[in-house]
Amino acid sequence: MAVIGHSDPVQTEQSTSFGSVTINPMRWSMIVFLGFFTACAPDEPNAVDSQGWRKIQEFGPAVQVPRDGALRLEYGVTGGAAVFDADGDGDLDILLTGTSPKSPTRLWRQTTNLEFVDASEGSGFDATFFGIGATAGDVDGDGDVDVLMTGRLGCQLYRNNGVGIFEQSTDFLAPKCSSSATFVDYDLDGDLDLFVCRYADISLNPDKECRDPAGRLELCGPTAHPALHDLLLNNDGNGTFTDVSVNHGLDRVAAAGLGVVVDDFTGDDLLDLYVANDGYENHLWVMGEDGLFTEQAAQRGLALNLMGETEAGMGVVSLDVDGDMAPDLYCTHLAAESNTLYIGKNNAFLDSTAPLGLGVASMPRTGFGVVARDFNRDGREDLLVGNGRVTRGSSVVLPSLDDPWNGMAEPNDLYLRSGRGFELAPKDPVLSEVGLTRAVVAGDFDRQGQLEVLIVNVETPSILVTPPKTQARELFVEAVDQAGHPVLHALILCQSGDKIQRRRQGISDGYASAQPPEVHFGLGASQLPAELTVRWPDGSQDAFQVEPHITRFQAQKGSGR
Repeated sequence: MAVIGHSDPVQTEQSTSFGSVTINPMRWSMIVFLGFFTACAPDEPNAVDSQGWRKIQEFGPAVQVPRDGALRLEYGVTGGAAVFDADGDGDLDILLTGTSPKSPTRLWRQTTNLEFVDASEGSGFDATFFGIGATAGDVDGDGDVDVLMTGRLGCQLYRNNGVGIFEQSTDFLAPKCSSSATFVDYDLDGDLDLFVCRYADISLNPDKECRDPAGRLELCGPTAHPALHDLLLNNDGNGTFTDVSVNHGLDRVAAAGLGVVVDDFTGDDLLDLYVANDGYENHLWVMGEDGLFTEQAAQRGLALNLMGETEAGMGVVSLDVDGDMAPDLYCTHLAAESNTLYIGKNNAFLDSTAPLGLGVASMPRTGFGVVARDFNRDGREDLLVGNGRVTRGSSVVLPSLDDPWNGMAEPNDLYLRSGRGFELAPKDPVLSEVGLTRAVVAGDFDRQGQLEVLIVNVETPSILVTPPKTQARELFVEAVDQAGHPVLHALILCQSGDKIQRRRQGISDGYASAQPPEVHFGLGASQLPAELTVRWPDGSQDAFQVEPHITRFQAQKGSGR
């Protein structure tokens, strides 16, 4: 049982191959050289209990793509989720996006600790909607968490009546194929605005077919359809939205957006947005003192990889790898590209993937969802990546699935932080079970002060798992306002002894998903009080002290020192 605390006492011809994917030889040589040069004698990651990861629950039936004889672009990117308190009872519930009446959106309500029941019937979600991703937040300020779902033909906004019944907003408009989204109060007026990643304009040719060199149908890539610009929607104060994309110049740059994360990437204490694009240059929308965003990815080193190439950006997470109290970025990519780690220095970024041991290990697989959490609680964030191909594999992996999905399944990867970088953790029978993983969401689902992870699969059941046991200490922190509602994108620093850690309370980290608004710290063997500093988006800050026996703490604005 956790002890809860509160701030208020209350591809080329000559190449290296992995299966059916090929790797640019120059990039391969660079990654191998840098990886060997910097990590030939890596430190061992901290040991954890040999019990391994444990599966808590499966969520079936599995999300399935329509069996219509087609392989449409959107079939490869569906598989989103939102984890939030749908019914106001204090614990976290799960929403999994659906694709059709035969495989509809499902709401799983937590009834007792870490036991979920299917509460989809009567929940109000459109069973015919082809969903891709989801996000969650209180758009109308009534204290209930509302839901936005992205999808094949646009987005749907649902308002919560307070007990987990949702009503679709008929006047909401965010058209065309969209993937990830996030709520963010970019103008600091106290309500939640909305940023939507749009993927490709499939409306012009929804039945387009793409084929591989053997003439077989395959999933279309993003360049098979016209690119789209992303959307910025301003909350009018009552949960209705006005499209202000043109005001901020979003209409001038079109791409295929799949992942978005919010943080201060320029060191000016203003919130910026980073977008991982699939096959296009990535975008960094920097907030200026005039209240307008400008796109600055290229000038800050975030548009391309070290070789000056675009990559197939999927998921993205902000984390502090080097402990300088500034954000770094990790993006998941298509097989043969490697996932990419950008380290930030002086408000610019450098692709540091290979020197930190993250290059070669990720090249055989296609990464989608990603979360940064301290899974072994040693005070350093680790990376959990959900994998699943979008092209046929060289062999059948899951015979129970139809072609081509039976050859696309892959194991997920856990990269543990070590002294010299990251190391790929040994395979675990639960975590490494092969599947077509898309979203990955991590949090304290039952609010008992322990970490759980939702792995969202397509064509096989999604699962809720928990990391290996360890005696090391962990702390969850929620930054909330005076009414107890989460303050999105508050910055939280945690010091225990001489070690300081940085976390941003975001919700969009990863892919096509809503993370619960909380942060997680591993504190190792420290039995010293945790000294928290919360920097609120409006520029104010509070300080709190958390005693060692507390594993979950609510930091309320205005009630700290």
